[in-house]
Amino acid sequence: FPCFFTTAHADADFSHIAQAYKDSVLEMQDSDFLPGRRTADQSPTFDVKNPPVAGARLGRDPNGSPAWYTPHPSRPGQFVKLES
Repeated sequence: FPCFFTTAHADADFSHIAQAYKDSVLEMQDSDFLPGRRTADQSPTFDVKNPPVAGARLGRDPNGSPAWYTPHPSRPGQFVKLES
């Protein structure tokens, strides 16, 4: 069935459904089904828009996770992963 609000619904009905939605999202975050919300004091762990050093290139490490790479100092054409 489609779910619609009508004039037959009271403000209390809307409030109840909105709170149930919020509670569901929090429960899914607690069980790691959805990512949690970052607080103001937490910084992003990986910023793809800001390389940590000039000339760094974005790539994937052997595990498939994003990583920054810089040119290898003694092997032209090869890159080395930057460790954080």
